[in-house]
Amino acid sequence: MSEEMECLCMGCGIYHILRMSEISLEYLEDFDRKRVKDFLCPECGCELILIGKAEK
Repeated sequence: MSEEMECLCMGCGIYHILRMSEISLEYLEDFDRKRVKDFLCPECGCELILIGKAEK
């Protein structure tokens, strides 16, 4: 069972729920955030940042 994570698009501001097992993350020191490396926003194509564990 994989954990679902909430991610925010840096372009359009839409939240997306992704399975942690399907993404890889990169730490952005300048923003103190983790960026999703291999998945872009399906709405606008911009980068996603990790917000935290998705609530059920």
